[in-house]
Amino acid sequence: SIENYTSGSWETNLKLTGDAGVHLYYDNSAVCYTDTDALRFNDSKYLKLGSSQDLSIYHDGSNSYIKDAGTGWLVLESNNLRINSTGSEPMANFTEDGAVELYYDNVKKLETDGNGINVIDNDSTVEISLTDSNGAAGHVYGNSSSGLIALLVGNGETSVAGYQNGATQLFHDNSKKLETTSSGVTVTGSVTDDKGNLRDIPYNL
Repeated sequence: SIENYTSGSWETNLKLTGDAGVHLYYDNSAVCYTDTDALRFNDSKYLKLGSSQDLSIYHDGSNSYIKDAGTGWLVLESNNLRINSTGSEPMANFTEDGAVELYYDNVKKLETDGNGINVIDNDSTVEISLTDSNGAAGHVYGNSSSGLIALLVGNGETSVAGYQNGATQLFHDNSKKLETTSSGVTVTGSVTDDKGNLRDIPYNL
């Protein structure tokens, strides 16, 4: 050990143990030490980088942190970058000149491409939920089996539905009121003008 004598007592600065580690101390408290395959830091002990110590890496006993307190960006550079869970499941992939992919429980749910974004599900249906500070604001729903795309309000009621090579439907309070057909439109209920008068719609004239 290397020690110094201060304020009437000896304090350890450096401890070297044969066939074991080297411990570094500050104010008689171990800060870091060597191990067989690592340089180890105790909880709440920082690895600080930069002339002004702007970048810190540490673990507080519960959470792990990479903290940048400088004026610039915290930049990660890589040709391909993946963020995995502790169980090695992918959570996000970033590919240079390519896609960004986001996962839920090891299943890809969203990816970017040259045209925008793709929302992905592992069956024939997919749903995008829109949420604001008050909760669910609406949904976009698709079903490839039936060729359906629909807009739903926050409580899940359908407002607009469209079918590939088929009808477009308009709803009021989850009740269908208008539907396009190959020959025109079908209205369920009445049709009124801005004065509230019922219009007569000629039929088979």
